[in-house]
Amino acid sequence: MRVSVIIPAYNSETMLDRCLKALSNSTCREFEVNLVDDNSQDATKEIVKNFPFVRYFRNQTNLGPAISRNLGAKHAKGKYLFFIDADCVPETDWIEKMLIRFTKSTDVVAVSGGYSNPVDREDILQLFQHLDIKFRHRKIKESIESTTSGNLGVIKEVFDRIGGFPEIINEDEALGYLLSREGRVLWDQSNGVRHHFKGSHQKYLMQQYSFAKSVFLLQSRNTQMIKAAKTYSPLKIIFELFVTLLILLAPLYIIIQQPMLVFMSILIYVLLHIGYLKYMYHESKSIAFSCYALPLSFFRNIYWMGGLISGLYSFLKGKTPTKYDYHKINR
Repeated sequence: MRVSVIIPAYNSETMLDRCLKALSNSTCREFEVNLVDDNSQDATKEIVKNFPFVRYFRNQTNLGPAISRNLGAKHAKGKYLFFIDADCVPETDWIEKMLIRFTKSTDVVAVSGGYSNPVDREDILQLFQHLDIKFRHRKIKESIESTTSGNLGVIKEVFDRIGGFPEIINEDEALGYLLSREGRVLWDQSNGVRHHFKGSHQKYLMQQYSFAKSVFLLQSRNTQMIKAAKTYSPLKIIFELFVTLLILLAPLYIIIQQPMLVFMSILIYVLLHIGYLKYMYHESKSIAFSCYALPLSFFRNIYWMGGLISGLYSFLKGKTPTKYDYHKINR
């Protein structure tokens, strides 16, 4: 067996059928699929029964995606482990294209890619989430020290040697760093998968809050990761948050009788996002969408700030739960 596709699934009935149908139509025929049901309470198991080529495993309790992926990898027979999420839909040549990247270079231990499209481009929130990520991914170097777990290929021997996914929040970034110590981790934006993003503004913003908190806690405990090549630019995010903070200080400007500072801070924010606005318009061909994207990105920044503050508080108070204990990934 050459390739084992690993899928963690939790209450995934909405998209799982499309994911498995896409894999069943793959141009590569030499692969297996290990699906790990993380104690779903919906029709996930019934959907899997429609695809006899899928090997089904189930956790007795909800253990999280990192443990689920590791369980799928434990039972894998392939030389390569290809990870995809249950809410993603691969192209028919996804496996073949990823295999090519491994065979072209002997020092490659992993290949990671992004998203090619949202599953539904007509949904304005889905499109925003996709384009917002795509904008930040524009200038990623070919060799990185991070990964995205929803579109990832790894040599099984190397994966087993480093102990698999660290069983923590933000496990994909942690795994990418460990893999980069073993060899090259390639970024291949050209082999993206379609993704079903968060379906409501509240869920999206809370996801961003958790992302910021987990990144802070991961890197505060593993400072050697701060300068690692990631799928995002920490310096750009910090600068963007600083400009966001200037706007949030608007009540203070009023108190000190400097209302012009309110106007100036908003103007600076808009001017600094001209490139972002142009990109959103170019990709969506909609002025209305661009006008929607800018304020939503502002609120996303606020939730990033909230997550960072929460992470700092947990770090200083030593109140981080077990799932945020990142000490063990140091190497």
